[in-house]
Amino acid sequence: MRFLTEMRIVTLGIIAFAILLSGCTKEPNTGFEGAILYGEGECLPVNGPGFGREYDNYKGNVYFVPYSETQKTPFPSFESLKAEATVTESKKGRIKVELEPGIYLIMLEDFYQFREDKVVKINEGDVVETNISFWKCSNFQ
Repeated sequence: MRFLTEMRIVTLGIIAFAILLSGCTKEPNTGFEGAILYGEGECLPVNGPGFGREYDNYKGNVYFVPYSETQKTPFPSFESLKAEATVTESKKGRIKVELEPGIYLIMLEDFYQFREDKVVKINEGDVVETNISFWKCSNFQ
């Protein structure tokens, strides 16, 4: 009888541990996953596809700004957009982030670039898997 009681306690402990562990590895079921690449250099002259640009994995904060925030004023400030964003950190150029369904502008910590190729639409139950690259022109500062 005592053996059965001990087995139940061990079994319950294993089940509780498995439940805790599964919560730690939760994958987003609605959100974004992909590589964030960053490079900087000359933007002119433009010489064909890719323009000979070399990108590195981005390390730093990545901001997912609800697109509606970009439409509230004609020229929203970089800081006001970041304040309304979901933030995640890219350590080795890859991110996974859970997001509410909607349209988002993706921005980097210190680089404001409002372009349509930096906008993603997240549908309910979908994880958008894509790579986003940012290029900072050094000859237009």
